[in-house]
Amino acid sequence: MNKILELTLCIVLLPLVCLAQVELFVAPTNPVVRVHEPVIFKVAVQNVSSADISGLFILSGAYHGFEIDIVKTDNGRPDRFHNAVMREMMAYDVLFQPVVMKPGERVAVNLCLLYNRRSDKFVFDAPGEYTIQFRLLWDPNKRVTALANVRVTVLGWEADEDKEQTEALRLWSDQHIAAAFQDGAKLSDSTLGRLRKLAEDYPETVYGKLASDLLERAKRP
Repeated sequence: MNKILELTLCIVLLPLVCLAQVELFVAPTNPVVRVHEPVIFKVAVQNVSSADISGLFILSGAYHGFEIDIVKTDNGRPDRFHNAVMREMMAYDVLFQPVVMKPGERVAVNLCLLYNRRSDKFVFDAPGEYTIQFRLLWDPNKRVTALANVRVTVLGWEADEDKEQTEALRLWSDQHIAAAFQDGAKLSDSTLGRLRKLAEDYPETVYGKLASDLLERAKRP
């Protein structure tokens, strides 16, 4: 009798199992970094079904339904991430029109996480393990969400053993530099001077190399 009941329950429950139609894929290009170092994430949303799907497949801060939370393993409290666009768009309620994604089609972007404009601090501001949670509400009417979690390991420096790195870190830890690197903000003369000093005095450090990269980007039209 119990076996018949178990079989009946299985038959009843099976139709409730639903395969995902849309999946979110996230991969950090640098999953192990040092404190205050940026992480670039390759983010993609894909139609993994065999039919056309209509929805909001927007992987940018302009859409409130795309969210990123930062969770440091040792405290477990999520910290909602905002870059400059996300922060600015919180004041607006933009109406987006759904688009149709064909089977196998995907939309992909690269996202830089360095400085949280919402909490006014560097994202990876202390050594430890971090979980980055990405959510896309692609069907607001049915409240259907695609999720993806990734891990990032952040390493610190020993003040005595890594003196040059820690000195370079102090120069790099500037919100104006972070805004330029992450959000493309314009560099002031004082910030440019700080970057040049960092690149010239500490060229072999993690942060000196980042400064050189940002200075090269600033030269482009």
